Amino acid sequence: MLKKVFKALLLVFVTNLVYKIFIYEQPVPKVDKHAYWGAGEPKSDDPVIKPFKIQVPESALQDLKTRLNLETRYQKSLEGVNFEYGFNPKALLEIVDFWKNKYDWRQREALLNSVPQFTTYVSGLRIHFIHVKPEKVPAGVKVVPLLLLHGWPGTVKEFYPVIPLLTTPREGFDFVFEVIIPSLPGYGFSEAAHKQHLSTPQIAVIFKKLMSRLGHNKFYLQGGDWGSFIATDLSILYPERAMSNKANLYLIAASIYPTLFMDQEIADRLYPLSDMFANMMLEMGHMHIHATKPDTLGVALTNTPVGLAAYILEKFSTWTNQAYRNRADGGLTEKFKLEDLLDNIMIYWFSGNVASALRIYSETFNRKHSREGWNDVPCKVPTVCARFPNELINQPEFIVRIKYPNLLPSSEGDYEVHRPPRGGHFSAFEEPELLVNSVFKVVLSRSSVQLYRLETTAAMAYTWDNRVKFVVRFMYDIDNNGYLDKNDFECLALRATLLEARGEYSAQRFAENQKIMQNLWSEIAELADFNKDGQVSVDEFKLAVKNSCIGKKYNEFPPAMRVFIDSTFKTMDINADGVIGPEEYRVDCVSRSAFTTVDQLDEAFNKLLNDNDKKIGGINLARYQELYAQFIGDANEANPAVYLFGPLTELS
Repeated sequence: MLKKVFKALLLVFVTNLVYKIFIYEQPVPKVDKHAYWGAGEPKSDDPVIKPFKIQVPESALQDLKTRLNLETRYQKSLEGVNFEYGFNPKALLEIVDFWKNKYDWRQREALLNSVPQFTTYVSGLRIHFIHVKPEKVPAGVKVVPLLLLHGWPGTVKEFYPVIPLLTTPREGFDFVFEVIIPSLPGYGFSEAAHKQHLSTPQIAVIFKKLMSRLGHNKFYLQGGDWGSFIATDLSILYPERAMSNKANLYLIAASIYPTLFMDQEIADRLYPLSDMFANMMLEMGHMHIHATKPDTLGVALTNTPVGLAAYILEKFSTWTNQAYRNRADGGLTEKFKLEDLLDNIMIYWFSGNVASALRIYSETFNRKHSREGWNDVPCKVPTVCARFPNELINQPEFIVRIKYPNLLPSSEGDYEVHRPPRGGHFSAFEEPELLVNSVFKVVLSRSSVQLYRLETTAAMAYTWDNRVKFVVRFMYDIDNNGYLDKNDFECLALRATLLEARGEYSAQRFAENQKIMQNLWSEIAELADFNKDGQVSVDEFKLAVKNSCIGKKYNEFPPAMRVFIDSTFKTMDINADGVIGPEEYRVDCVSRSAFTTVDQLDEAFNKLLNDNDKKIGGINLARYQELYAQFIGDANEANPAVYLFGPLTELS
């Protein structure tokens, strides 16, 4: 009787599981795309993108050396044991000796700083990222943005080997990559969340905003470990943004029970269950403490550099190849250089973001996240799941298709899921050429590269950064020498005089405009000429706008700038009726930029108008003041004010 009850319950369970996986489609859960993760009350993000360099104070370096010299309490390992119990103490002593006596941080710091790095505020957090563009692009070769996402216990350091390979044009490919590599929030030099519930979908929102700020409306993604989860969630939330997703690690909980879907013989051939459980028991112990008590472990790892190194480097041993458990040195130098491994440790140590990096487990592996149904939502963006042979978990194709129904064909052979010949968990770090070859071939298989590139170019024009460049180049830099100086504003005085009078010259009005422009230049020089050389560069002007205009209304702008805005309105209002109509808008647009059809201009003008504008047939002075303030003071690309001066083009 008990056996029959068990079979009945099992049948109900299997029926429910099959229904959920193959019939019912979980809707995309709602996510707060305006969530604020910074400290205190929400406030507007500073949209300025600032150059960044790693600059560790000498005091911090000396503190590390002191701690390394003080740490002398090493336990003895059991006889005949290598890495089966974790990091072998003898191997650890050798690494610490190398760390103290041969590893040169200042040299490594310079190497890490050899690629362009930046920071910007997104959703209240200061996000650090690497951004590398190809230096020389041959004619006919497209530049394609690629977002690369790391996981734990990695950092952006993992991707250094692939950067030159991805950004160098290849024979046989009509595209090359522009790579964006952010540090996850709470990792490396990205600020940690100050509030609870920053799970992978919320991180996906942050990185989508980052890509928008960089001007990329559509892009490709590649992620490993947590990076693959984030890339998947980003593709689910913004399927129109993600052109293709390439995941290294993918985990579907249902695959733990493959015999529910296939005979035992097939299960043993496709999916050795006992091996998988053995590996999970040996290599997934970290998940439970990370997902439950990350801050407790964080205390230990934040205060002992040797303990931090042992904890992280053990993963670089056995997650690269489980067979390395049986080697006395953990096989660490089989695929990596000690300098590179220690670079990764140093980023964790000097940033202090050890505990916060662990919290991604507790924020994602919890009941709230599970109840929302994220694990059950299919990712319909075309995806390649790379099955590196030494990855921690590999699953049969039919299981992978539950999560990724649009798996792209492999670029090698007839496989649906790409199978590199070698490599483990840290593919970009271990096998950069294999990973890069795969990425190039995946993108080559996407026929929409050309179309997507055209769409992206248009979207890039309305970033705050590009709008400020436009103001400098087309509003102020009249002599086109690349910077602002006194001569520009003398020219602006004459221009305003002639435009206001439709070509007639008035000495009195010219004198009035001279005073207006002289005051404006004096004000701009005071706010933006930081090195006092009589010239204002684009970067200086951007910083001044950030300080004086971001998040402010017209009446909060500097006085001379308000006078200039009003003067500009007068030059646009050709018939002096107090309203800029469509014909006057067209004249202003073509006087600044090049266009081929009037439809472009009329479409932009209509996007500017609110209901009241439509009633009066255009834009009055008060409305123009409001729009101008938003044009340079609001980072939101969806604000209609971005069309104030017509359809913009991306400026270099």
